[in-house]
Amino acid sequence: MKRQSTKRTVFDIHCHIFLLDIRATTSRIRTILEALCVLLVQVLDGVMRSSPKSELMTVTETCRYLKITQRTLYRYLRSRQIPAFKLGKEWRFVRSDLEQWIRDRTRTSASSSI
Repeated sequence: MKRQSTKRTVFDIHCHIFLLDIRATTSRIRTILEALCVLLVQVLDGVMRSSPKSELMTVTETCRYLKITQRTLYRYLRSRQIPAFKLGKEWRFVRSDLEQWIRDRTRTSASSSI
């Protein structure tokens, strides 16, 4: 029985090195992606904790949140159309109250248009 030659050509060696490099690169990419996923979860968890639903908001923050001018906001305050309270001389708004106020206004306008 004739023994097959185990002699490797330069091409075989390059192919072997290339395959090893691909496997190592794939492993590195997987490790990096897993680390990025963990980091993303931590960042999103921190964002969710730093902006609770009952967050107190200033006039400026409320205007930005509602996308209205300060003049419009103060008009709502004067006519007592929007939930708010004074803390010293400054108006404060509770985000969850504003969300409920928006839902109520949306329901009212939707039912009046029917």
